[in-house]
Parts: sequence; C-alpha cells; structure tokens
Amino acid sequence: MRKSNLISVISFICCSLMAQQAVWLDTVRSSAPLQNERIAFKAVNTNREPVRFSYALEEGNAIVPGQAFVAESRGYTLQTNGAQLVSGVELPTTVPGALVRISALNTSQPVDQNLAIQPQNLVLVTPANRVLTQNQGIELLANPVQDGESLFPEGTAVFRVKPEHGAGLFVLFADQLEISDTPYLIQVQEKDSPAIATLQASMDHIAIGQNQTASMQLLGFKALSTSLVAVAANGQRTDLGVLPSNGLLSWTVPAQPGMVEVVGHVEGIFRGLKVIRDIRTVFHVSVPTARFASDIAMNLEKEIPLVKVGVEVARSGRYEVRGVWFGLNARGQEEAMAVAQSASWLNGNGFVEVEFDPAWAEVRGLKAPFRFGNLELVDQTQMAVLQNQSRGIELRGF
Repeated sequence: MRKSNLISVISFICCSLMAQQAVWLDTVRSSAPLQNERIAFKAVNTNREPVRFSYALEEGNAIVPGQAFVAESRGYTLQTNGAQLVSGVELPTTVPGALVRISALNTSQPVDQNLAIQPQNLVLVTPANRVLTQNQGIELLANPVQDGESLFPEGTAVFRVKPEHGAGLFVLFADQLEISDTPYLIQVQEKDSPAIATLQASMDHIAIGQNQTASMQLLGFKALSTSLVAVAANGQRTDLGVLPSNGLLSWTVPAQPGMVEVVGHVEGIFRGLKVIRDIRTVFHVSVPTARFASDIAMNLEKEIPLVKVGVEVARSGRYEVRGVWFGLNARGQEEAMAVAQSASWLNGNGFVEVEFDPAWAEVRGLKAPFRFGNLELVDQTQMAVLQNQSRGIELRGF
C-alpha cells in the first residue's frame, strides 16, 4: 500500500472515531449515596413509554443557568388576638405609607362577621402621639364586608397608613371588638423600605445524604435578635440558630424527603427606628435513586443522531435527562442552539438517549465542539431533580 493511501486510511479512521467522541466536562459522580427501597415515597409518574423531545432556539436566545432562588422581605407578620387588639398592638414602620392587612383566623363558613375588624372602629396612634379615629389615619383598600368580587378573602381589612403620618412606632387599637382569645393575623408590608432581609438556600434541590447550606443577609439595618427554623414535610421543626455578628448566616439543614421551609424572624434597628422582618424560602429534598454515570455512547444510525447518557440506577423508575445544546460562532463564542430532553423507564443501570441534530448548527453557522450543558437528571417517578451538571458533555469531531 502506498504511503499516501495509508495516511488517507488512517485519517479516515481517526475522523470517524472523533465523530463519535463524547466526553464529560465535569466529574459526574454525586456525593449522595444511592437509596433503593429503604426510603418510601409516593410514585407520581409510572409511565414506561420512552419520550424524546428537542427544538431549535432562535439566534440571540441566551440561556442562563438556573440560580438558587433568593427570597426578599420588606415586611413582617404578627399573630395576635382580640384582647391584645383592644389593648393595642405595636406596628413599627421604617418608611411612610406602610400597607397593613388584618384577618381573623377562623374557619367558619360563611365568615363570622362578628370577628371581622371593622375599619371605622380602628384607632391609630402615630409616632407623634396623634390619636386618629374614623379612618382619619388610613386609606382603606379592602373592607371586611365585600360587595362583589375582591382580591382578598371576606373578613379581611386592608389599608395603607397615610404617608403624612411618617414612619416609626404606630399603635393600633380595635375599638368595640370583643375581648377574646380569637386569633388574628396582622401583615405589614413596606415596599419602599431600604431595610431588607434576604434568605437563600444554596440548592433548590438536594438529596438525602447531602448537607444543605443557606445564608441570610440584612441590608440597611442591624439585627438585635434573630430566629430561624426549618420545617420539614412531616412537620418536624429544627432550630437553626441565630444570625452571627458579620450579618451572614449559614447552617446545615437535616435532609428529609419532601419540601422543607426555612422560616426566619429578625428584629433590629434602622436609622434609630425599630424594624421587624419575617422571611421564608423553600427547597426540595429527594430520595437519591439515581445519578449520572461516566458512560457515554453515540448512536449515529438514526436520522437524528442520539447521545446516550449513562445513568446509574438504584431503584427502578422513569428518569429524564434535560439540557441545552451549544455551538461556537465565528468569533469562537458559545451560543445556545437547541433544547433537548428525554425520559425512559430504567430497571437498572442504563442510558437515556438525547437527540443531537447537526442541522441546528448548520442553520446558525455554528461549529464544533458542541456542548450539551445545563444538564439535569430528574426522577419523574418522584418528580425530583436528582443532579445538576453545569458544563455537561462535549461532542468532538463533528
């Protein structure tokens, strides 16, 4: 065989191998140990039919990786009763024009109007010790006795403190209300206040066996006291401690299946005024039934090529792989070109096949290497995100 022919054959073989090369760009093994049947959960989706779905994205459609949700609070909630409302309830504010909502916490249907707070019976004492009656100090937004449709439930009074009365410590009285232990909920919102509390869990989805961390930050004010509690799906409450002096809080949350709510309460000082902030956020804890495996294969025999993503499975179920395809433009910059997601029923370790259509790149003039990024592995049986791989998989040789 001539040397030139030998070189051609070798080049052809190398190109063919490169055309099928797919590699992980991240370490794929999750730190959460897999669980089989030891922990039970309610099966939500038991469909065993495989599904593949993909669609091209228009040029300029930027895809930003999902970020953990950041809760923000400019308000607080007080739970009181009829006796306390008659004797007066303090409502600290930091800016003029606070929005106040009062509801009777009763479950009777229809609503017992004898328990509803009548706005004309409210007495408001301002920070300047002015006593305002007959709605003098408030702008009524919702009446407890509704005529027709309303944004608020019947029995709810909503009003705005008139801005001319400034900010500071108000005291609210409910005149002619029966002295009782009937519970009432008062919610105060200050949408223009610079005194803000934020709360963020580091991950919106975690698996049993992993530790969750979260942070709370106070903007514009100093905390005097804090309390934080994690409430699990089964109602179990865990005290998470207090906010340290550096203004940041992080903690390890016990992992249990289901939704976990983190509830924070902060009292502090803002420009010499008392400030209260209540804040909460949630995250989901799943049973780690599967994780990405290092195995990747390709199927080029189909009209649309398939990338076979390996999944290590501890419990039979329906598993989904979803992500975004990227290619390089003429400037060497990545552009999102398509979204692909596939689901299959797996009884053990196996593959979920995801579509890769070279036409997506040809239409946009994008070139290799192509990347399947922003990957998520979802257990559709329990409807839970099990794993995220930001960088994902790269195809080479196309």
